[in-house]
Amino acid sequence: MRCHAKPHARTFDRSPTPRQRQALAAIRDFTVRMGMPPTVRELQSMLGLASSHGASEHLRLLLAKGLIERLPMRSRGIRLTAAGRNALRGMWRAA
Repeated sequence: MRCHAKPHARTFDRSPTPRQRQALAAIRDFTVRMGMPPTVRELQSMLGLASSHGASEHLRLLLAKGLIERLPMRSRGIRLTAAGRNALRGMWRAA
């Protein structure tokens, strides 16, 4: 017999965690300083993560929250969205 349980209806909190805010700030600061966004490995180094997988997970969650956008097929294809910039200014408003 199959179980056809419905998935839990969870609300998705779009506001960044303190660590995600740190990643957003690192992306912003690197982009301002260097004139281009960081690679995943550069983000890994800036956040003090042990592997690039950790940086990729941060990016995946920031993307899901609408705080960044990724340009396909580009190693430096990370951009803060307006919501991401607002989150850094402390003006975040949940949708």
